[in-house]
Amino acid sequence: MTSTCLHIQRTSLLILVVLYANTLVGQTYAKGFQWGKTAEGYRTIAVKTSVKPEQWSTYVLVAKSQTKALKHAKSIYKQVIPVPVTSVILTSTTQIPGMEALGELHQVRGFTGLPYISSQAARKAIDQGRIKEVGASGTLDIETVLALSPEVILGYAMDQTPGFVAVLAQANIPTLLFQDWQELNPLGRTEWIKVMGALMGKEPEAEKYFDQVVNNYNHIKQIAKSAKNQPTVVSGAVYQDVWYVPGGKSWMATLFADAHSQYLFKDNQQTGSLSLSVETVIEKAGSAAFWIAPAQHTSWAEMKQEQPAYSAIRAFNQKKVITYARKKGPTGGVLYFEQAALRPDWVLADLVYYLHPGLMPNYQPHFFNYTNP
Repeated sequence: MTSTCLHIQRTSLLILVVLYANTLVGQTYAKGFQWGKTAEGYRTIAVKTSVKPEQWSTYVLVAKSQTKALKHAKSIYKQVIPVPVTSVILTSTTQIPGMEALGELHQVRGFTGLPYISSQAARKAIDQGRIKEVGASGTLDIETVLALSPEVILGYAMDQTPGFVAVLAQANIPTLLFQDWQELNPLGRTEWIKVMGALMGKEPEAEKYFDQVVNNYNHIKQIAKSAKNQPTVVSGAVYQDVWYVPGGKSWMATLFADAHSQYLFKDNQQTGSLSLSVETVIEKAGSAAFWIAPAQHTSWAEMKQEQPAYSAIRAFNQKKVITYARKKGPTGGVLYFEQAALRPDWVLADLVYYLHPGLMPNYQPHFFNYTNP
């Protein structure tokens, strides 16, 4: 259920898929994008559009100041992005913190599903009309997009809407598939800020931000290792008689491991959510010491009323149920959905704080709380 909930604040966008035979340089943690060059020496970003079969879409970056080179690149390649970008449409709340961290929020012209945004700076821009609604979550209003005429759109996922991509191409609006959500390593998600840095002309700032998060994350990971025990953990929740739990190779499972806990479904090889029967989860995790991220539940009493079977979980009976859903922005957006991808160090610190009481005595959690009574 957790993976499903993460998709609520996302939207879909049709992306032009253009494949190039470039020499690509791997990233530190991210597996979904790579840097490269064309035969002419133009810089490229290649984004993995699918895993099976593996396919990549390549975007050519050319400086606006290089007028001749830019004109030449556009005559050869379909996906050319003049940089630095000075106007952009975003389609996922996870993209907001990156723009804000780079000091480029003022370049955002539109977003799909404005109520999901929680950032105070972004909400101010929305109230002042500087960030426009460009469609309900899951769709784009093509007329509004064309009227805003962004220099690039950061998309979220593939759509099957024929003609939409043709309209964008005709309007000379490049789109870049922003696949941070497919990364399995928490730091891999954060590393996508480097893509934003390349687009916005803020690469040094992006590198500095990423390095700071990595250092924080690894420091907290070392603190967790000093704990004397590894408490058992269950996650997810029941939806329509199916209990969805994070797969053993998911980014959440990685966080549980780095928090020095024993995730009871860690041996599973799934990278997304597992769909299990309630009986299967209870049999496997009935003795779990902690229940982390029970979907968007915020109330212990409501959980018990909705699903009496939860009472078979030890962590539930001891009210050690910890949720990210209590902390919301002014219009109801869950802060975790917006900020966690760029701040896995905060997520890890929150987990260590609850799983190992006393290790971080002066820490104030950013995302997680115990469920309400």
